[in-house]
Amino acid sequence: MSDNVYKSRDIWRAAFKSALPVMCGYVPLAMAFGLLMNYAGYGAPDSGAMSLIVYAGSSQFMAARMLASGAGMLEIALAVFFLNARHMAYGLSLLDDYARAGRHKFMMMFELSDEAYALLSAHGAPKGMDVAEYNFRVQLLCQASWIFGSVLGGALGMVLPINTKGLDFSLTTLFITILVDQLRSNENRLPALIGALCALIMRFVMPDNMMLGGMVLLLVILMLSRCGVEAHTGGKCA
Repeated sequence: MSDNVYKSRDIWRAAFKSALPVMCGYVPLAMAFGLLMNYAGYGAPDSGAMSLIVYAGSSQFMAARMLASGAGMLEIALAVFFLNARHMAYGLSLLDDYARAGRHKFMMMFELSDEAYALLSAHGAPKGMDVAEYNFRVQLLCQASWIFGSVLGGALGMVLPINTKGLDFSLTTLFITILVDQLRSNENRLPALIGALCALIMRFVMPDNMMLGGMVLLLVILMLSRCGVEAHTGGKCA
């Protein structure tokens, strides 16, 4: 089956079906972010603008807390940069897809999130479908749902008195759910075990930057042991 068999609406339909679980999770999570922004003194337009321009999930939650505490913009920008530096590590596995993405390349790089990465790495495009067009639509739908939830949460926060305590943990719960689902569907769980070990090591070696250190260590180990990891499930090392 060739790529041109699929029309644009078919690609949108397939992308929507794949992105739906994350979209359903993103809307209430982004609403929580909008509520936190409202608590920090910012309205629905501010929440929507940050989700459009920054779109960084956990970093946005962190930024909302820092804004509420009176932190400066430079401090917030640096904190967001270091927290999002992990994308440079696991985004390397998508370089081939980005190279073939044409006009969507830079937008796809910008829209890469933890949950979108989990979707794209676990569920590929249907056979014969243009991979770049499919991946672009999956990521676009994810961001659109995040923006929608951010604006909705910010609007609700402006008219209803809502207790925001504990809302910043909601994004973590979604990622754990996706991780568990990915572990169930993937025969090779060795990379996940190595990642857990790297995080545990960095928890003691550099606790202030555990996530970044763990991702770098994981990347180095996986690059050096790629053949052994692939052989774990009978794969061949190219």
